[in-house]
Amino acid sequence: MDTLSEEQFRRNELSRSAWDLYQPHRERVTQLLLQMAPAGKSSELCILGAGNCNDVDLNRLLEVVGRIHLVDLDANSLRGGLAAQQLGDDSHIELHGDVDLTGTFTELAQLSPSSTIETVADLATRLPQLTPFELPGRCDVVASIGLLSQLVELAAKCVGTAHAGFLRLTQALRTQHFRQLFELTKAGGQVLLISEIVSSDTAPEILSVPESQLAALTTRLINANNFFSGLNPGILLQSLQTDERIAPQLQSLQIADPWLWPFVARTYVCCAIMARSNG
Repeated sequence: MDTLSEEQFRRNELSRSAWDLYQPHRERVTQLLLQMAPAGKSSELCILGAGNCNDVDLNRLLEVVGRIHLVDLDANSLRGGLAAQQLGDDSHIELHGDVDLTGTFTELAQLSPSSTIETVADLATRLPQLTPFELPGRCDVVASIGLLSQLVELAAKCVGTAHAGFLRLTQALRTQHFRQLFELTKAGGQVLLISEIVSSDTAPEILSVPESQLAALTTRLINANNFFSGLNPGILLQSLQTDERIAPQLQSLQIADPWLWPFVARTYVCCAIMARSNG
């Protein structure tokens, strides 16, 4: 097993017993999905990076949608997450484990701060053209919940933030992920991207701010360049609006107010970007 896969498994293990801790975050994510998903037996939802499934109330979602696809590198976490919600044998949920959503984990794991710019650039050029995961049909709603930050973090772990190719690799991973989301979404369907913006490690004031003031505080933090590299919500929106593959099929694009997500050792400010595809 490569080191990058080991890190993803470690993260899932760290949060495996965090069901109660995730409650406010899970409520927000589940409500967004319920608002976006059309009701009916033919309605399909796909969640990329589902992990332990602590982010979503699957039982509530199954009251609306007919089928849920859960996708993750860690197949054991998917099975454990279903069992924890008493859904281990539910025929309306399909697990897709052992899925590398970059299609290049082996290559990424071989990169290092000493890798040449040419080597990094070659991989960055190929990444946006790859579609590592497909389903027999497209879904009404496709969601990425906290996965983008993990993908961006791969670039830092592999080559380091000081590497001349770091930014390009980050952008390539982000572009590939955006395109993967839309490739899985049917015409008229919706994409939900949930991402962390900043954590209490660098912005402890988020722990005491009233909810009504969180949006304003988040804006100030972003303006002060206090946010995760590659995850500025404004840049994410711009990337979607200017991508040569995605932009022509964007029917609508909006961003929800931020909220707090307690995650074991720290708390994150999260945002949700919602996009509707016209095909």
